[in-house]
Amino acid sequence: MLASGRRLGLLVASVTQVRQCFARTASTWQIAAGAVLERPAIIVRPFNALEMAYVDLLGELETEQSLLSDHELKVKEEEEQIRSRSGKPASGAPLRVKLTGDFVKEWTAELEAFRNKYPYKPSNLGLNDVNRHIDQALTLLVKQKLGPQEHWLFPQTNHVEGETLRQTAERAVKECFGGSVSTRSIGNAPIALHKYKYPKALQQQSGKEGVKVFFMKMLYNSGKPVLNEAFGSDMIWATHHEMLEHLPSALKKSVRKAFFVQPNIDFTKFLELIAEKGELRKRRLLND
Repeated sequence: MLASGRRLGLLVASVTQVRQCFARTASTWQIAAGAVLERPAIIVRPFNALEMAYVDLLGELETEQSLLSDHELKVKEEEEQIRSRSGKPASGAPLRVKLTGDFVKEWTAELEAFRNKYPYKPSNLGLNDVNRHIDQALTLLVKQKLGPQEHWLFPQTNHVEGETLRQTAERAVKECFGGSVSTRSIGNAPIALHKYKYPKALQQQSGKEGVKVFFMKMLYNSGKPVLNEAFGSDMIWATHHEMLEHLPSALKKSVRKAFFVQPNIDFTKFLELIAEKGELRKRRLLND
């Protein structure tokens, strides 16, 4: 009981210290929150060379070690029946039997009809289309005005007393799109912090040293994004590379570590070495 009470006391003290620190910061800095709104990938990205080699290896092992499926057994059975009946005189009226191959043709036709009905042409989609690059995660950037100039930013707005940072970020998205999209916030803690100082004249006018923007992670669920022109003049759904190209350099430096990016590694030499060793191993086994 004493240990539990001590832990509770330390927790209360920590929360109090955080609140006091936040209050001191808010007195000298303007607090804002931004939404890192991500549309997750819808389909699996293309395999790299190493992953493709591994898939091929698993396919070879599956072919060598697995038993025939019920479908494959039925195909073989029908082929044997057709061969055994060939050359024999037909008795009575001909009977049309639907073979397994006929089902396969029907399934293939259904698949092609589906592909034709819902074609995927990423090259025809603009940067502001949320359905582009469905094999990659996209992040929303909005062109907002800060001072006399416009910049590509994550949608952000100033914090209002009584709100949590999560509520402020959610309000930024609502001001950006109204009710046209459905989103989901991930956690209550910010994933990144960016701060910048005001010019001297603005510091004296506002009484604030600058702005601290806390970025919250959010996921796009559904809906057609329609940008509120009063919030920003343009928007894009950017890949990670496009996002780094558009963000201001200082903001880019602040948020870069908050994103995980699949490393682009050239496995060609590694795969060639594995293939060479595999051939040498086969030759040694044959010689033995």
